[in-house]
Amino acid sequence: MILQKKYKFLLRTIIILFSIIIHNFILAKNLYAQISIIREAETEKLLREICYPIFKVAGLNTKNLKIYIVNDDSINAFVAGGQNIFVNSGLIKKFSDPSVIAGVIAHEIGHIASSHLAKSSEIFNENANNIFLGYLLGIGAIISGNPEVGSAILMGSSHIGNRLALKFNRSQEESADILALKYLEKLKLPTKGLLEIMSYFEEQSLVYKNIINPYELTHPASSSRIKLIKNHALKYKYANAKFDKKITKNFHQVKAKMEGFLDDIETIIKTKETKFDEDSQLSKAIAFFRKSDFQNAHKLIEELIKNNPRNGFLYELKAEFLFNENKIFEAILYYQKAINYLDEPSKTLSQIAFANAILELKTNDKFLLNLAIENLQKSQKYENDNALIFKSLASAYKLDNKEGKAYLMLAEYHYIIKENDKAQKLANEAIKEFEKTPDKVSQLRAQDLVEIIKNSQEKSKN
Repeated sequence: MILQKKYKFLLRTIIILFSIIIHNFILAKNLYAQISIIREAETEKLLREICYPIFKVAGLNTKNLKIYIVNDDSINAFVAGGQNIFVNSGLIKKFSDPSVIAGVIAHEIGHIASSHLAKSSEIFNENANNIFLGYLLGIGAIISGNPEVGSAILMGSSHIGNRLALKFNRSQEESADILALKYLEKLKLPTKGLLEIMSYFEEQSLVYKNIINPYELTHPASSSRIKLIKNHALKYKYANAKFDKKITKNFHQVKAKMEGFLDDIETIIKTKETKFDEDSQLSKAIAFFRKSDFQNAHKLIEELIKNNPRNGFLYELKAEFLFNENKIFEAILYYQKAINYLDEPSKTLSQIAFANAILELKTNDKFLLNLAIENLQKSQKYENDNALIFKSLASAYKLDNKEGKAYLMLAEYHYIIKENDKAQKLANEAIKEFEKTPDKVSQLRAQDLVEIIKNSQEKSKN
């Protein structure tokens, strides 16, 4: 999945690969770096299930929390821009126990609760906001059809992120550890995962001590930190308990899916050739899909669906396979099945994928267009800052001959990705159209958008 040899293929499916289709990874890569933001509904659900209880125990509001998955094999997670947690794919792929993820997330939430970002230097705090803005701008550039621009922005943001992580001193790290242990204990969750990752970092610093400066490790381990966790385990009866069975199962599915999408195709097929458990079958199905061996991909995914007929994420995956074979009608049916089985907000990405599959038909069928519009509008409940939704709505309204709404949605799209001049121009076009075909609510929104942009431009001048 590299934007290079397969550039033409990716351009055709970039809307799906980024935002919001299901098992899709939004790619921003160039010759020199591999930086990607991942959108994957099942992984996001898993992280929410682990993260939200810890967030609540910490006394924080989950409405302000956002979790981002970074396509990076390094073992890392960090906080930036307030209550935003970034989790690397490498962290999920490396470990087999979800207690590690819980421990790391609890540690990061400890940083948030202690306001470590705010207590750091002004430069650090400024850069913390810059990384978050950088990621959002990078994503916006990719979905607007400028993947190279997106790559450059995301690369820069990632570099800032790596430097930001170094700003936490040992005292702050130990403070975050103490809070993490406290949160996990309140929830009766095992703390062994936190010890496991700290031991891993310590081992790495010893193995590579002559190659890597230990301060370059994002979360420098220390004997005192490890001793603290070990001493806590002696008093805490749940320290080595098993994690929730359902979450553990889901974690292994997510891990298998991530390996299937991100690891070397031939290696996956070879190493799992004689393994027939469901996680191995899932990885192989995705590997065959990436290899364009759709026959074997469908065979494996159908078997998984047969054994798990209410698993909406499997229907999503099947739909994606079909979509990339250009079997659009069949894909639409499977996206609908996924929506039927998934809960909120997990179905949000499926709703957007479903709508975009309908729009791929270029139809002016009122029933189908209304279905697309309805699902895009529903998805806004959880993704209202997602630029692609507005771009897709613009396409739907255009096909439905609703020019005013099409202009307004495009204006919203350009406003989100910070192209204010284009947004203002399109909002004015929308106002003109609404004078011909009255729509008071939409007209007022277009007028408000013009004023918002005008005020923003005046403030930037002063």
